[in-house]
Amino acid sequence: MKKHNLIFTILLAVMMAFTACTEDENDSYTETGSITIISPANGDNWQIGTEQVIRWSDDLTENVMIHLYQGNSLIQPINTSASGTEYTWTVPTHLPTGTDYKIRIGSTITAEIYDESDYFEISDYGRSDFAAKWIVESGNNKVNIKSEDTFSSGLIYPNKIENTKGDPNLAKNIPDGWSDNIILNTSHEIYSDLQNINPNDDLYVMFSFTNNGSGSTETPFVVDLYFDDYKIWSVTIEDNVQPGGWFWYYYGFINLAEGTHEIKVILDSENQVDESNEIDNEFTKTYTVSGPSAIYESFEFVESRYFITKTDGSFVVGALTANNNELTLSGFGTISIISIDDNNISFDLTLDKKTTTSTINAYKSEEVVSTTMTDMLTLDQWVLTGSSHLTPDIGGIWSFLKSSTYWFEYSNGTRYKKGWEYVDETTIHYGSYGGPYNGTATIDQITNTYLKILDENYYYEFER
Repeated sequence: MKKHNLIFTILLAVMMAFTACTEDENDSYTETGSITIISPANGDNWQIGTEQVIRWSDDLTENVMIHLYQGNSLIQPINTSASGTEYTWTVPTHLPTGTDYKIRIGSTITAEIYDESDYFEISDYGRSDFAAKWIVESGNNKVNIKSEDTFSSGLIYPNKIENTKGDPNLAKNIPDGWSDNIILNTSHEIYSDLQNINPNDDLYVMFSFTNNGSGSTETPFVVDLYFDDYKIWSVTIEDNVQPGGWFWYYYGFINLAEGTHEIKVILDSENQVDESNEIDNEFTKTYTVSGPSAIYESFEFVESRYFITKTDGSFVVGALTANNNELTLSGFGTISIISIDDNNISFDLTLDKKTTTSTINAYKSEEVVSTTMTDMLTLDQWVLTGSSHLTPDIGGIWSFLKSSTYWFEYSNGTRYKKGWEYVDETTIHYGSYGGPYNGTATIDQITNTYLKILDENYYYEFER
């Protein structure tokens, strides 16, 4: 009996010792790994609707989860199984603005392994900040291509040379009746320079060149036209230009801002023709423009539309896309914001055409009073979906601006510019641009997506 007790005691001690060792091993085992968030950083400003890159480093073998928090409250998952060390995220447009957002990135296996970013801001910069009419104070595009109208005279041989065995040579040419080889004028039928050029003049540039060598060109070649070192036009000459043959071209319309400008023509810019003289392919001319630079009068923005008024009374309307401090104006160009506050804006404007980039400074015009109704009315463009009136174009685009302007655009592209003013939360006056406002309309219903206006005996229905 004692022997059995001794054996039992020994077995029990061994089992207890094994259990203790196992527990010690389990207690000493922990998951290892770390995550460090690189972006967003403290103070970053991410605008709704823009693409932002979330970056981090880790030493994990598993994927990670990315979540958005505001304060300590979970707002939404961003990616529940992200690989690598960065993820491109489009900031949702429904998010409220705030300065207390943060990103949390954690292991998909071990909850204890995570990191949180510093607080950063989500804003609607590029939307409400720009929803205004900005009056240009200074700065305009140095070269504004108003429209493209080009013409070539073709080959002219006043003294054609039949022997074409030698080498060609392309050079500037002054045709009979021309004052120079480069001419700037408001008419392409006047062959001398316009005197006293001002920024509102719609100009043609004319130039001429010849083959004054002893052989034909034999191969196509390219001619480039530059304004202020920016190439605005290129043309490929397909003709086999014989000795004595010459061309003349005109290009327009353009406006030039106040100051000094250089026009440059480069013949055979891609060196396709083997010439007897390769150093006379470039010729230039300098012009001085006087008077105020008054190409643009104002820039008006709503959430997804832009309206540009020029001093000659013409205007440009189109779609707007905001991405950080970049505004893409469809069919017109790109604006890069330098600075903006409640009253002033400064930006670089680059047209879609190959022209110079200039800095424009502008101030905010007087706005319609900000109320619940006016804020919803001017938030973005409206599409006309129904009306009891016989003339409106269903599907036309309407935009009410806080600068007391409203625009409507028919589906055929015809645009009209009118004026309006706030009376109260259910009433507006309307009329000619700049007044007087002789009409009265009632806002029957308005939400962020639906608008119904009553005007005398007619109704107009819109959707956002």
